[in-house]
Amino acid sequence: MSKKFDLSQASLSALAVHKTGHRLRGEDLVASLELLEFDDQLKGALEDYFLKPFKSEYFWHFTHNTDLALNEAHVYVSNIFLSPLKRPALLEQSVNLLKHLHAQSLHPQIKSGELYVAFFTGCSLEDSTVDAIGLFKSEHKDLFLRVGDGEEQVSLETEEGINLKKLDKGALVFNTLGDEGYTLLMVDRDSEETAYWRDDFLGIKRIQD
Repeated sequence: MSKKFDLSQASLSALAVHKTGHRLRGEDLVASLELLEFDDQLKGALEDYFLKPFKSEYFWHFTHNTDLALNEAHVYVSNIFLSPLKRPALLEQSVNLLKHLHAQSLHPQIKSGELYVAFFTGCSLEDSTVDAIGLFKSEHKDLFLRVGDGEEQVSLETEEGINLKKLDKGALVFNTLGDEGYTLLMVDRDSEETAYWRDDFLGIKRIQD
């Protein structure tokens, strides 16, 4: 679809982070009790990590075979947008999204990881400024070198962590056309392995021109 978007002025205002295991492997989920607190440096790093991968101009929307009200992801996202108290609603609905994602972990190739539910302001879509909700999942861990300064020599240690230049899965839901399933952007690095993120968790289809 020919809609244009600009995320250069988007600002992260709230973030929930949870741990999602694999249902078939007996790995349970871990839900955070509070939203993540972040300083300006972490905020900037997270904004780059979450938003830079969205480059496609293909747009998606939530759907359902019989009734859009039965699409769980659409319901939970709508509950955040419609609440006057965005931060408490974000935490509560992010746990619902976590449970929904965990319930879809039925394919043996699905990886455990972290689920992030974020609220952004200042997103531009078709020359309008709108809020957006981001749904992200990190799955792969990379090995990094950590340099330590000792009194007599420099030390090196390995450390496993998330590569901020490699977002595994993401969806950015713009607060527009909610009755029609909103307008979304989607990223999935492992879409050829399993389409559970797009089909089972989000339940989205591409908006045709």
